[in-house]
Amino acid sequence: MINKDSLAKMKKNVILCNTSRGNIVKTADIIPFLRENKIGGYVADVYENEGGVYFNDRSNDPPRDPELAELLMLNNVLLSPH
Repeated sequence: MINKDSLAKMKKNVILCNTSRGNIVKTADIIPFLRENKIGGYVADVYENEGGVYFNDRSNDPPRDPELAELLMLNNVLLSPH
């Protein structure tokens, strides 16, 4: 539902919040919009490829998923467990 086409229609400072399902947001499409500040921010307690990510202590284990790793590095993103 949320992809490059729908993101392009959003206002520049919009903050997108996803607390429903991870695959509603196409992660590969939202990253460039966040990186270039075309949208204000992204908040989620779900992730498109979240299998095995949440509910485990990953403090000493960097993400193997490059899209998740990039989301975690962006200042305008807040990810939390369910």
